[in-house]
Amino acid sequence: MKLSKEVKIGLLATVAFAVVYLGSNFLKGREILASSNSYCTIYDNCVGLSTTSPVLVNGVPVGRVKSIQILPNGGRGVLVTFETKREIQLTDTTHTRLISPSLLGAKAINLLIEPGNPLENHATVPGKVEPSLEDIFVGRILPSLESAQNIFLLTNKFVSNLIDNTDRINSIFLSLEGAAHQLKETIDKNKREIDVVSRDIFEVTNALADSENGVRPLLEKCNQLMEGKEAKEIAEKLGHILNSVDKVFDRTGQGKTSFSRLLYDDDFYNNLNQTLGNLDKLIIDLRSNPWRYISLSIFGKKQEQGKAKNK
Repeated sequence: MKLSKEVKIGLLATVAFAVVYLGSNFLKGREILASSNSYCTIYDNCVGLSTTSPVLVNGVPVGRVKSIQILPNGGRGVLVTFETKREIQLTDTTHTRLISPSLLGAKAINLLIEPGNPLENHATVPGKVEPSLEDIFVGRILPSLESAQNIFLLTNKFVSNLIDNTDRINSIFLSLEGAAHQLKETIDKNKREIDVVSRDIFEVTNALADSENGVRPLLEKCNQLMEGKEAKEIAEKLGHILNSVDKVFDRTGQGKTSFSRLLYDDDFYNNLNQTLGNLDKLIIDLRSNPWRYISLSIFGKKQEQGKAKNK
């Protein structure tokens, strides 16, 4: 049976169309002959995700992203449809996570399957977006960059201050150099005296460290003296003296002595003060009128002379 030219052209066109269709699906990462399950998930942002992005379970590819589209009716988010192998059974507790498996910015969907009831085909799986490596890198590097910038600014300011105060710094170093030179000259001039002082200090140190006449034998003798009977007797006498003084102060505090009465008794103080006042008046009157208290008999006329003096 011979086929006409038109039939041959139709068959060739059909085979070519099938090859193009299957080839395009293969290039898109879709499995041509294998059966698969289809599910949906929603993300707020899917930058870096494409229709050829893999779907992973524990790092193993089990499917591909089928389509990406914006939610209808003005909804916020992106609806992502993905396919998995028939043997991968999702549950109602499964959720997806948009991850960045590499530093190149490419995204992938990671399935976190947990025990639960089997999930129907074309069901929606909850999804979350994991921070990308770029976001983590930027979040950690930016504060460091700001700190480095602050350090650079402080360093620049410090260098500018050094440049502005170069003359002052040079004068300070010149002053230090002059002071060092003067100190050296002073040491050179007084080298003999310094040597004498050093030698005296050395001799004193040796004398103190002498095993026979140094500090240690003196301390040992003091310890022996303090441990002897004479030291104990002196300590007992000092104790008796201190006890006596303590008793005197106790009696003074209790008002049993004249000194305590002078300190605490107002009547005693007032009487003593009055007596001193009267004595002062008596002395003043004695100085003014001594003939009242002293009588001199010259030629037997002491009374008349006394009265004449008083008049």
